[in-house]
Amino acid sequence: MLANTVAPQFQSERASDPMDRRHRLVLGTFTLAEAPQDVWDAVLDEYVAAGGEWVDTAFAYGHGEAERKLGSYLRRRSASLRISTKIGHFSDHAAYRDPGALLQAFEQSRERLGRLPDQILLHEADWRVWWHKEGKPFEIRSAKDLTDGGQSAPCLAAVRKIADQFAIRWGISGNNTAPLMHAAIDAKPDVILVAKQLDLLWRTAEPLAARAQAGAYDLWLGSPFHQGWLFRLDELAAFGERCNPDVAQGARDLAALLSRVGTGLVELAIPFLLDRHDITRIAVGVRQPGEITQVLASAERSLSKELMAEIDRIGFRAPPMKSPMQKSEPA
Repeated sequence: MLANTVAPQFQSERASDPMDRRHRLVLGTFTLAEAPQDVWDAVLDEYVAAGGEWVDTAFAYGHGEAERKLGSYLRRRSASLRISTKIGHFSDHAAYRDPGALLQAFEQSRERLGRLPDQILLHEADWRVWWHKEGKPFEIRSAKDLTDGGQSAPCLAAVRKIADQFAIRWGISGNNTAPLMHAAIDAKPDVILVAKQLDLLWRTAEPLAARAQAGAYDLWLGSPFHQGWLFRLDELAAFGERCNPDVAQGARDLAALLSRVGTGLVELAIPFLLDRHDITRIAVGVRQPGEITQVLASAERSLSKELMAEIDRIGFRAPPMKSPMQKSEPA
């Protein structure tokens, strides 16, 4: 990071319509899953009024409550939202390799939403349990797994078949870049959603972004604040001191940059991701009305080249981390 420099300022908005940038923001619903229906209604009303387009949810969020509450809103409003949902996180491990179980989950999602989703994703496609009969949930496909030609994921083909049948988009999601890239080579999904791998500090998903830029698939970036870690930089630095010096140094450098520039984390993170790769969508979760307005407003800003360069210098590649509410170790 540059030392002893005047803090670079935000440039004026891009010449293009700022709503184009807003449309690249996706409303995530993981953080809303347990919220009451009136909070859902208020957040979604705010998002729709601001020109929001896509909502990201999942079969497993709140044990189905996220899809139910989103479906309730859609039944009572005439909003023209596009819905992406993820299928996975089964209680029965055998279901991960059973296309019939995946189809049943899809039908349950349709029922809760009250309509067809516009896009379905295989949830946590980087988990070994989808690919190997001896795999387990949360177990990530290893480098050895990726070179083992004998592995297959029956449900990957099932997701693609469902998408073809109903003429909707399909794709894969997860938190680990290498397994997702490997899965995409033969499967050729419409979209990849990768979380906690491209933000103000983590840059591990850059290869995915490069392939998306070449037109291989659409790329969605989830958890742009690394599931809350970027709001807890002191804790992140302390974790890094124990486990990863790059994480520790990055957290300290980002804290210093935020202090010197004098802007909030959201106002820095969202423009950085929108400016860095103009082909990505950013899935952002909120907990209450008002937060989505702050996120959408930040999309209208563009960062100076000097500030972009400073942020680039503090980035690193590292495994994703679990939520700070969970055990503080790589996911």
